[in-house]
Amino acid sequence: QAAQGLGGAVSPRISILMSVKDGERWLREALNSILLLQTFTDFECLVMDDGSVDGTPLALKEYANHQALWIARHPVSRGLAASLNELARVAKGELLARQDADDVSRADRLAKQVAFLDAHPDVGLLGTWALQIDAAGRPLGEERWPTDDQALRDMLPRVNPFIHSSVMMRRAVFEQVGGYDESFRVAQDYELWMRMATVTRMAVIPEPLVLRRMHADQVSDQP
Repeated sequence: QAAQGLGGAVSPRISILMSVKDGERWLREALNSILLLQTFTDFECLVMDDGSVDGTPLALKEYANHQALWIARHPVSRGLAASLNELARVAKGELLARQDADDVSRADRLAKQVAFLDAHPDVGLLGTWALQIDAAGRPLGEERWPTDDQALRDMLPRVNPFIHSSVMMRRAVFEQVGGYDESFRVAQDYELWMRMATVTRMAVIPEPLVLRRMHADQVSDQP
């Protein structure tokens, strides 16, 4: 595996974790929404190219000189959970945020999530609402979930109320429960939230701070 880039700040508040496999089509839009547009800039963005055979490596190379970006590559795909765990192990931030390579973060996403977590130190798992978009970026409608801990706790055994690409979590809580279970090929996120719920409070910000792309060839990590 090859890695390049050293990340930005020595100890950034946030480490953003992205695993991409054959995601060239929307990768630039996803990266631009993080690297170029966020109003909160104390972050590093860690990207794992998980065995892509399309133009993903070339697309990533376009951003290789960005000071906040760190890129690694698996020659052969190891899967989403393994890739995210590997990124989390080298992450420097006290907060871990997720970003999928086909989704888009709104410019104030990181700022609003950090402010919420700073104001609610007992919350270790934080999601947001989302605006669903189609392959061309056209809006399909808002995706809304309960916002408070008890309502989320009541829903969690039945359905996953956290949009993976919207999540920000405290690294200490993530590490306490052991990260993603790499034996899960799907629903890795849902299974992690179930374990995190046993040790921390949860919340969802009632604003669509991410654009969640719905398209035919996506490999869902939802149950």
